[in-house]
Amino acid sequence: MRDRFYAVLTMIVGVVLLIGGLITLLDSSPADTVVEPAAGLALDGRQSDPAETGWLLIGGGALALVGGAFWAYTQFARRRTGPAGPEATGWPEPQ
Repeated sequence: MRDRFYAVLTMIVGVVLLIGGLITLLDSSPADTVVEPAAGLALDGRQSDPAETGWLLIGGGALALVGGAFWAYTQFARRRTGPAGPEATGWPEPQ
């Protein structure tokens, strides 16, 4: 039961990341971006790019969504049981 919950939660997180990435890509226009001298710099000194962040969010969200969907499928799929009769051994039945 707990695995089913985590599988669905993973899918929800994937959808949220996809939406966040789309919002980041649609909202980031270079004319609207004002960067403070000390803010917006990565560790290596180059300026952070909102479009790069948006694409990373979309990629991570897609991966989480697909992985969560596969995980949920394996958790919710009904296990097939064998035939209801006696187990087949491969040997002919005695007469």
